Amino acid sequence: MGTPMPPHHRWTIAAFVLALVTAFAGGVWSMTLSPLEKRAATTTPAAPLPVEQVAAAAPRDLRLGATVAGDGSVVGRAAGSAWAVGRGTLAKIVSGTATVLARGPWSSHAILAPANDGSIWLASGRSLWPVSPFGTVGTRLTPSVGPISAVLAADGRTWVAGTTGTLAWIDPWTGNAIQSYYLGRSSYQLAAASDYVFVSTTDPTQPPIVRLDPALGEAVPVPGAAAGPIATADGRLWWGAADGIRCVVAETLRRCGRIDVASPAIMAGQGRALWVVFAGAHGAELALFDAKNGRSVAGPIVLPGSAVTSVEPSAEAAWVGIRDTGTVVQVARR
Repeated sequence: MGTPMPPHHRWTIAAFVLALVTAFAGGVWSMTLSPLEKRAATTTPAAPLPVEQVAAAAPRDLRLGATVAGDGSVVGRAAGSAWAVGRGTLAKIVSGTATVLARGPWSSHAILAPANDGSIWLASGRSLWPVSPFGTVGTRLTPSVGPISAVLAADGRTWVAGTTGTLAWIDPWTGNAIQSYYLGRSSYQLAAASDYVFVSTTDPTQPPIVRLDPALGEAVPVPGAAAGPIATADGRLWWGAADGIRCVVAETLRRCGRIDVASPAIMAGQGRALWVVFAGAHGAELALFDAKNGRSVAGPIVLPGSAVTSVEPSAEAAWVGIRDTGTVVQVARR
């Protein structure tokens, strides 16, 4: 039998054990806290910072800007300037004022399209003219596509479509076809994105929209597409139909969004800006959407006329040609 432990020794051991347990518990607790929690546990809590509630930004308004009358109602853009074409006249718009720089045998239904070199193409009937940034009209070309319905310059190529059903990549100096495709007898609409050319046709015997790969010469129907206006922006193709506007990614043809605007008349894209003209409750209206996701950005605004012929866009503004008023009007974001 051992010798009993003196009482003062028992108190010493008990105190030591208690201190050890407390230290161990404190160590475990500290290991379960993040550095920020440790700091908060050892400092006096600070007063909470004020929080400012920020509401989601609403779509911005659009406003009517400069109006140009008497010089045509078809609008185009090249070399950083807007152009207007009328019956026999071609005018350049600078600071809201149009100056006629050329006259020729084209109609008021002529087509304007930017060229690859910064100049502009003017097409009317079976004829195609190059126009310099200074308004000098070059030698007339007659591509073998019939009456011209669309012109597109993209990725160093010049494309011309005719109502006879021919789409041709042409030599811009001679007008001769380098490659030709038959995609239906009707008027075409052309747009380009991600090195592809998209072709819309109203011929019921053909796919409504095909994606053409110029490098391979292959044409692939766009799945689920419908006949109607088309536009490309931000690597996406948007098309309009009776039940709304839809989009696919140009490279993959994967669906990427929808806009609930039924039966749009004209669409035009630039950067991430998608401009849409449609029939509203008070006549023709124009609205701006984000081309990446279809989000409403600005508008709509009622246009001063009903027969819109063309829209030439930029990120913050667009020129709109209106046939029934014979004017070109600028619409800008506030």
